[in-house]
Amino acid sequence: MPPVSKEKSTKVIRAVAYCRKSTAEEGYEKSLEGQKARILKLKPAEKGTRYEIVGWYTDTGVSGLKRAHQRPDYARMVNNIRRRRDIRDVLVDQMDRFSRNDEMQTLHALQDLRDLDVRYIHSAQDVGFNQRHS
Repeated sequence: MPPVSKEKSTKVIRAVAYCRKSTAEEGYEKSLEGQKARILKLKPAEKGTRYEIVGWYTDTGVSGLKRAHQRPDYARMVNNIRRRRDIRDVLVDQMDRFSRNDEMQTLHALQDLRDLDVRYIHSAQDVGFNQRHS
């Protein structure tokens, strides 16, 4: 009997990746390339799963204090999640790349994603917001 392909037994979680850098100055914040490299190293917590990143979204020169709809690529990401309906996770380098708003505005953005069946915001810093149910 031929060996079972490891790839076939791995469950795929479709995800999108979001990067943000509010300034064009080098050294002030983590570079976009660095954010992307750290995101690419992320692995789902569930054994036997892997991420398939189906979209990259980057807002450059946009403050994390701006509401979600005021960040062009973030808004495009949400619209694509709404259209596709198969995205389950959002991957970020750090949660402050996702939002620097107060708790209520951030919870509103998270609820919007939850309504679209996104279940996990996974941060390379491991401070993700888990919305999965047991």
